Amino acid sequence: MKWDGDMVLTPEGAGILRDLSWQLESTQTIVAMPRHPLTVVDESTGWLDLSLRFPEPWVYPMGPDFTFVKAFDWELREFPAATERPVLQQGLCVEVKWLDADEYAHWRKEGVDFTNTRLYRKLREFEVDEAIRSGRPEELGGSVRVDAPPGIHIIDFVTQTRLRQQPRPPVKHSLPASLRERAPRTGAPS
Repeated sequence: MKWDGDMVLTPEGAGILRDLSWQLESTQTIVAMPRHPLTVVDESTGWLDLSLRFPEPWVYPMGPDFTFVKAFDWELREFPAATERPVLQQGLCVEVKWLDADEYAHWRKEGVDFTNTRLYRKLREFEVDEAIRSGRPEELGGSVRVDAPPGIHIIDFVTQTRLRQQPRPPVKHSLPASLRERAPRTGAPS
């Protein structure tokens, strides 16, 4: 299983992965898990982006037929065409973005235009970051402000309470129609 340090499971997500660990042990299966970006503004405030469904393969067999190569924006999983690829339900995982870390500072350099060469998911994350910084995140469709109750960190509140309360599926659509034809059709995430 591949796991990034900025990903946080809900209790339900942890249970599902625990169950999958023994069910998939001897299979040739890749499991994709959608995750939802959560931009942390401060300990009690965040913006949960429910505008994009991006199921990336996180659980997979190890071996010569299951490798990956580094693509421009992500690792591209390579696997045999006949491999089963179930997708877990939405609402099990968040990908934490810290507003004070400014992950996109290198995109803001004068004379640099990343907007025409990036994966739509990365462009959306940049768009959300820019909107929050400029004080207009409510203008973005799909981004929801979340305020944690006093004494509970925003990440804990979103993963333990808020996502569980969301209607299923939390994301009703994925790529805008204008970008669907540009989405990768290989083993890459879509």
